[in-house]
Amino acid sequence: MDSNGNNVWQERINRHAPLGGAVVGLLIVASSMAFLNSIVLWYITILVGLIVIVAGFLYAARPILTNQRRYFALRAEVDRFLDMVRHMNRLAVSGEDPAEFEKIKSRMIRSIERMERFAGVEGPAPESPEPEEEPERSARIPAGTRDAG
Repeated sequence: MDSNGNNVWQERINRHAPLGGAVVGLLIVASSMAFLNSIVLWYITILVGLIVIVAGFLYAARPILTNQRRYFALRAEVDRFLDMVRHMNRLAVSGEDPAEFEKIKSRMIRSIERMERFAGVEGPAPESPEPEEEPERSARIPAGTRDAG
């Protein structure tokens, strides 16, 4: 493991596997054309080579050996914070209930303070970080807004 705790070999595999798959696939295709006399074996090895190439590209798009998340409490708090941001934006766009807007603002400040405590702390997220109500998730979104993260 390196100083950040990441597995170096996983990073190397994730970085080099797509290129390695493409090279191996091309070698299979080229060697089948150069060394095989049977047309059936030729087609089979070309198909296998193309599958290896495609598997390398698919692995590049979505690696299997990704880094594992370790800071669950921080991640959970960030997710709660993003919910508050979305709720605050809906309130700001709709222009309704300025008092609720201020309540969300103060919750966001407390959330940032919790993020400061959770930063760098490994392990599971706490059950409930603070006995406060979650931002309401109404099905109604004001016209002209999007609730995209």
